[in-house]
Amino acid sequence: MWIDHQATQYERILLCDLCDAVWRLRKEKAEEEEQVQRVQEENGEVRQMIVLLEKEKDELKNKMEVKEQPETKENNYFSWFSRCFVVFSLLGLLFVLMYSTM
Repeated sequence: MWIDHQATQYERILLCDLCDAVWRLRKEKAEEEEQVQRVQEENGEVRQMIVLLEKEKDELKNKMEVKEQPETKENNYFSWFSRCFVVFSLLGLLFVLMYSTM
């Protein structure tokens, strides 16, 4: 036969304090789990935005490459034309200098 002795005042206070501590810890744990869940949701949204921004960056990069190709052809043509002009100008100046000294 089991007989419980009557709890002392100290034991009652201790049990109430332990019960309060357990409830407080459970509440804190639930709040932390909610915060972790919110942070994970925010991280998921940020990851999706990063993926979208990378796609847009790639699309803009492709558009810029397409746009730059004709400009480089024009720059090469102008560069060739300017080189020829400089060479013929120098030849003409050399010709003028040669025949002006004679």
